[in-house]
Amino acid sequence: MAYTIQAGIIHQIKKEQNTKGSAATLQLQEALHSNNEHLKNFVEYAEQQLQKSGRNSSISGGFGIQNTLSKALADDYFSTNDQIDYLLLSKEIAKGLFHFVTKKSATTGEYVPMIFYRDRSNTDYLLLSLISLNKYININTNGEFSNTSVIDNDALKVGLKINLVQMALHHANPNDPPQDNYIQWIQRGSSKLPEYIQEFVPVSEQIDNGKTTNLLLQSVMNYTESTFDDLKTRQKVETDITTLMRTKLDQGEPVHIEEDIDKLLDTALTTHGLNDKPKFNEYRQTNNIVLDSSFRVDGQKLQRYEKFDLSLAEKGITIKGTKSEIGESIKAVTIEEDKYLQIKISDDEYTELTTRYKALVQ
Repeated sequence: MAYTIQAGIIHQIKKEQNTKGSAATLQLQEALHSNNEHLKNFVEYAEQQLQKSGRNSSISGGFGIQNTLSKALADDYFSTNDQIDYLLLSKEIAKGLFHFVTKKSATTGEYVPMIFYRDRSNTDYLLLSLISLNKYININTNGEFSNTSVIDNDALKVGLKINLVQMALHHANPNDPPQDNYIQWIQRGSSKLPEYIQEFVPVSEQIDNGKTTNLLLQSVMNYTESTFDDLKTRQKVETDITTLMRTKLDQGEPVHIEEDIDKLLDTALTTHGLNDKPKFNEYRQTNNIVLDSSFRVDGQKLQRYEKFDLSLAEKGITIKGTKSEIGESIKAVTIEEDKYLQIKISDDEYTELTTRYKALVQ
């Protein structure tokens, strides 16, 4: 797709990880980027990354909060009838980002390219990124890209693409929530979306790991029920999903819907000869299920779906359930010197069990 570059600039935040904000510095450029071809290359790279991992999206949570991207755009882009002063606007955005970066000791300073551009449909966008330099991408002493022929995926820490037309409508009608999210997030494969960058926007609702964990697992269970008729097959697939998520949690890695969950479920369809059934991504689209593309697993939410199989071989007793019940309704207790497995049940369950097995109350 052809893009028209309206303006671009690269400011820099200098900060070492795990250092106080007072040690950080903000280096602002005094002129816009002169080579638009390098900017076009970077926009094309970012658009490609969006196709791969740009499923997370947001809207602004307000346009009046100091030091935020939304306020800078409201003051110097949406509210002016004059020609946009992109240099001034970029400096205000950089100052706001610097404020949030320095509040977190774990953050590091990076180069901050900002590119305002228009696509063939005459829609205006802002691409804002945090990047690290490597052998494939360089910035010269004038603060401009000097090489964008090849860009390493590790160069981009995080980025966001804003549809400025839709955001302007939201700014003009703040009490009328937009139907579509106009902020798309670009994330490095194994990275969690930083909270400080979400606060900098600020987003109306932060990417919620607990909510996404629960919604994903609910959706998977509904999908497998409608797709895999054989009970054992269905339970095996569900266990594979929860095991994958537990492994990601234990390894401190995020789950990626497209790369991890979709891939596993697609493989299950092929393995069991069910390629005529809809894939999980098609199921989500049909049922309007919107999930964060990348998230950290919430362990407590996951436990509700993990199964356990407890066998007492000597007594021939097997108990099955979800792991969230262990330590809650199912406990090991000691009464005097005897050991018992205690299961808390409801009044209805008590009546049903004692009616069926009268010896339980002897």
